Amino acid sequence: ENKFFDVNGINFNILEEASSQNFNPSEQIAKKEDTNEELWNRIKVALDNAKKSNNIGIYIENLKDVDKITSSLLEIDEFLVDIFYYISMDGLDNDLIEGIRKEAQSFVKNSFSSERIKKLIDYSILNYDRSDLYSKVYKIFEILGDKAVDSMIEKLTSSNNLKERRFIINKITSLGTPAFERVIYYLEDERWFVKRNMLTILGFAKEEKYLPYIYNLIDYPDVRVRKELIKTLSRIPGKQSLKYLREMLKKEIDEIKQLVIFSLGILKDREAVDDIINELKSNESIFIKKEALLALGRIGTKRASECLREYATKRSFFNKSNNKILRLSAIEGLSETKNSEAEKVLEELIKDSDIEIREKAFDALQKIRI
Repeated sequence: ENKFFDVNGINFNILEEASSQNFNPSEQIAKKEDTNEELWNRIKVALDNAKKSNNIGIYIENLKDVDKITSSLLEIDEFLVDIFYYISMDGLDNDLIEGIRKEAQSFVKNSFSSERIKKLIDYSILNYDRSDLYSKVYKIFEILGDKAVDSMIEKLTSSNNLKERRFIINKITSLGTPAFERVIYYLEDERWFVKRNMLTILGFAKEEKYLPYIYNLIDYPDVRVRKELIKTLSRIPGKQSLKYLREMLKKEIDEIKQLVIFSLGILKDREAVDDIINELKSNESIFIKKEALLALGRIGTKRASECLREYATKRSFFNKSNNKILRLSAIEGLSETKNSEAEKVLEELIKDSDIEIREKAFDALQKIRI
């Protein structure tokens, strides 16, 4: 306990020990430990040398030193991301010998518990505007594979933040086929919102090979899942998707039918014209009728145009209000067809006795001519 200091703060006990052990006390006082960054820079040089000489043993020994650094860091930051990105790139580099690649992959996989992956996802979300940073995180996710996808899906299904969910969906989609195969697995989850989210991701995949799995949910009891299924089918190009949509149109409730008709119109499905006209004439819902007229305009076949002309010029003494709504919708549909026949009909309608019909027809005519 006999410690005392001079005015400069130097411990005289240390000086006494220093003289008895014959070393320079000023060097002992000035000595400090290397920072993690300095250690990592030295280890990187050693790892590079091991790769150049294809020395797996030295590579493994240096990975042990890397582990000492990464194990001491509890939170995710850019420095930690840089370390794992460097090792991940080794694991993905086909120019390296297989032994080194496998050691790099194992190191990254073993370094990430579920909790650490969640922290990495949260860190990515917080820095969503840093594309340079995410390109590094993406490589780490590539190595982690299913573990990363599972954690992202868990985060997706628990988040109520729309921007956050979009970010995660985008990142799962960017991982490609391995991620989509995992998404297929989660389609079997009993929770409706998990199914809905998985359908969203498969829509962005835009691959027909996933249609059989999507079709399995065509009669799912929760309407929210079926609505998402329609959006998913609309994103996947091909005749089979359109066939499934037409099938849904024939048997769905009106709430779903309206979305199906909208989708078939946007996709310009010519084979759906008869089914849409059937809904227009037989369905009592004014909303279905309006959507059908707009869809016919977008598809724009001769049969569709004839139907639009019929409704645009039809006058009725009964239920005048609904009749007018349908005439206005038919005029809007004609503006979508943008053909000479539609132009002739609209030229007649700008002379109509009803001012709203005249104005709507004039606007539609301008849209066609522009």
